Amino acid sequence: MYTITSSQFIKDSETISSNDDAFKFGFFSPANTTNRYVGIWYLEETNIIWVANREKPLQDFSGIVTISDDNTNLLVLNGHKNVIWSSNVSNFASNSNVTTHLQNTGNLVLLEDATGKTIWESFEHPTNTFLPNMILSTNQKTGSWKTPSNPAIGNFFFSLEHLNAPEFFVWNKTKPYWRSGPWNGQIFIGLPSRSVYTSSYLNGFNIAREDNGSLVEITYTLINSSYFGTMVLTYEGKMVFTLWINRYQVSKSIAQQNECDVYGYCGPNGSCDFKDSAPICTCLKGFEPKNADEWNKQNWTSGCVRSALLRCELGGEGDGFVKLEMTKVPDFVQQSYLSVDACRNQCLNDCNCTAYGFDDGIQCLTWSARRKETKSLMLNTRQIHPESKNANVKQVKIEDLPLFEFHRISNATNNFSPSNKIGQGGFGSVYKGELLGGLEIAVKRLSRTSGQGIEEFMNEVIVISKLQHRNLVRLLGCCIEGEEKMLVYEYMPNNSLDYYLFEYVMGGLFSEKSDVFSFGVLLLEIISGRKNTSFHNHEEALSLLGYAWKLWNEEEIVTLIDPEICTPDYVEQILRCIHIGLLCVQEIAKERPTMATVVSMLNSEIVQFPRPFQPAFIQRYTERREDIDQQCHHLNSLNNVTVTSLQGR
Repeated sequence: MYTITSSQFIKDSETISSNDDAFKFGFFSPANTTNRYVGIWYLEETNIIWVANREKPLQDFSGIVTISDDNTNLLVLNGHKNVIWSSNVSNFASNSNVTTHLQNTGNLVLLEDATGKTIWESFEHPTNTFLPNMILSTNQKTGSWKTPSNPAIGNFFFSLEHLNAPEFFVWNKTKPYWRSGPWNGQIFIGLPSRSVYTSSYLNGFNIAREDNGSLVEITYTLINSSYFGTMVLTYEGKMVFTLWINRYQVSKSIAQQNECDVYGYCGPNGSCDFKDSAPICTCLKGFEPKNADEWNKQNWTSGCVRSALLRCELGGEGDGFVKLEMTKVPDFVQQSYLSVDACRNQCLNDCNCTAYGFDDGIQCLTWSARRKETKSLMLNTRQIHPESKNANVKQVKIEDLPLFEFHRISNATNNFSPSNKIGQGGFGSVYKGELLGGLEIAVKRLSRTSGQGIEEFMNEVIVISKLQHRNLVRLLGCCIEGEEKMLVYEYMPNNSLDYYLFEYVMGGLFSEKSDVFSFGVLLLEIISGRKNTSFHNHEEALSLLGYAWKLWNEEEIVTLIDPEICTPDYVEQILRCIHIGLLCVQEIAKERPTMATVVSMLNSEIVQFPRPFQPAFIQRYTERREDIDQQCHHLNSLNNVTVTSLQGR
């Protein structure tokens, strides 16, 4: 039998075949189960390429496959005539009969008899197998089986990613598990040369790309009809390519050969080389383990960080590249059609560019963001020019933050000239400076009586480096030499630095809830349309937090909402977000919700909120307002103003 019609159905134990008899469509049971499924297989039932009722198996042999009474859908029914599975065509109506055919490609199609129009096809609804002539687009995902005995959707998904340099991805739920590397017109450049995936091109394996703007479609073909190949995502997340010639299996290749094929196995800036002797993970040249203790215990997930800063980041020159060969290129690539020399120069002249690569098919590849993985074809990464360090620094984790030499900061600030001073407090002084190359900086120089030791200072550096926000000055680096401890920020013109140094220049005290505080500030800024630091000349508050707290207590909080978003339909939801924001910025860190709780609040999983307490960083005053500006520059000269201690947590 070769077709299913409205008057001709198939029951369990019966099949329909393709015209060449290579493919069968019918009922089957996977290994070690008596559950019955409807699917398509190539040559033998062990080569299942598509499953209809994968989530709802039949429990006996009474099932049938038929056409619906309205001639629009293909159905799987159980013995009680209940629908177990449907092709689910909803936007088609015809007075003509429809017929189901199994094509020689393995594609099951539902056709309108009068016109020959395809109403539905299995190729548009893949399960765990990618077949020749099947089109896979960047908006599709195929799911693995749950187990070898259960074709229900499992933990792994297979998709096509990245419009500019398309490549195959395997996902473990929502996390990337494996990637092929970009397609260069002939091969996936991240796969080993011995792989069938790469050598198949010589046997006719070719991928055609159709780019429709925001959508990329990809399909593969083989040399002729005597060849057939499948790409199967197994329940373990393995990509298996099997090749048949004249219906004889000639090869099978598994893409993931060892741990080095797992996405990000060695962490950021780590290199994985599978070999008999451990360890298989090393840091790239110019990098060192982020967590030495974990690294020594062969836990490499935290990866590596730079051993020293790049000169480019400090406004200087002299960076170069280290050439890495026989490695998979990292993720998050940016592709452009430049020559190899132009590609190198473009990266070298861009301080945000951290590495470049070149392939004849794809041409220029560059990376500017922090990578989640480092393996691949060929990569040239910026060579590090080390700066001097104080020996004590090595005892504290400095994350990825550059270290400045003291003489460079001294020169930039005119030897810490009084004319360069722009602020002063109990911690020390703040100076304006300019690095070679014209970059303006602000330097927070701690006094020797500030009470901060090297460990406390470095903890502050680490936390501040994690609190980057568009409305706060950016921390560029630090300097630790002898008794000197300094933080180097970008300079913000037109206002005193004290206003912009806010979530920490004043007090420099932090806690594990600093991320929650930052989110609360951002939430209130979005709702109000105002920066937190835009209230320094306000008559009633020195920050957005103070202003919001005042309105909350006066029951006038609705006036905080930006008029552009203040519509009656959304006021209630916006007020809920303000409430959440105020809970996040409470002065006592332990009173703040966790980020997980914040997410539940935003998703309305938690509907009753506690009343917020006073936010942090509120300066309360009792007397003359005119002394506030002087207070901002000279925190030690209180005059007639009473100010509470500013301690961000």
